[in-house]
Amino acid sequence: MSMNRFNAILISIICSIWSMHAQELSISEVVRQRYTRELEQEHTSLIKTLLRIFNVDDQEWQERLIQVRRDYEQEDESCKARYASRYGHIDPELEARFYMLLRAQGINDRDIVIANNGGFPEAGKRFVACSKHFFDSLCLTVKEQDALLLHEIAHIIHDDLIVWNALYVLLEKASWYRKAVAFPIMLKWHRFSERRADLTACLAGYPYAQILGEALRKLTPFSSKIQTSHPTFKSRARYIQAFCEHVVRAANTDGAVSVINA
Repeated sequence: MSMNRFNAILISIICSIWSMHAQELSISEVVRQRYTRELEQEHTSLIKTLLRIFNVDDQEWQERLIQVRRDYEQEDESCKARYASRYGHIDPELEARFYMLLRAQGINDRDIVIANNGGFPEAGKRFVACSKHFFDSLCLTVKEQDALLLHEIAHIIHDDLIVWNALYVLLEKASWYRKAVAFPIMLKWHRFSERRADLTACLAGYPYAQILGEALRKLTPFSSKIQTSHPTFKSRARYIQAFCEHVVRAANTDGAVSVINA
């Protein structure tokens, strides 16, 4: 047997062992709680900063969220039919996996729908739109597709679309000075919401965290569409890798890690 052949077999065995270990490795409750807590603190800090700029108190903010949520109720109910009329129905196998992921996240699957949008995945208040054809064109594995679906589900969990649109309503009503001060922070919150969705997907299970970075890398050709509203793909790969390292390290320690310093 040649040395190259031997090395190839050895690497294959090592990768197989690591893959088995990854599937067995669970995310410690300490890591889970730490990430959840620090992400929530970051969200709260950014929103409070924006409300101060807009001179809006918490009661008015909550009322604004309720109104925007109502506005999107009717739109979400019609989205599936609207997308289906243009792009056709969602792939049945993809739809089935989507609802399995929802149930695994403790979400009532009767409240959320999935629609075929013919392209880049997106989330509404109560729907996720994506495309099996688009996924296949990028050669995404089933697990990579699931990781991206979990990212979109995370946006629903955190009401990101509602928060962004409520902020945008406040921005439109603000003076030019408040607009100038607030908009960069709104973009900062939007990039944060994408990072939180990535990490929420990672918290769904260590195997998802391992392959989410690769799935995002395959979306790189579309980076021009999201270059200001999202973290860079390099940045996303970095904090996802840091998350994986934290999970592995926490398996042998007390799990004392920080998402802020990741």
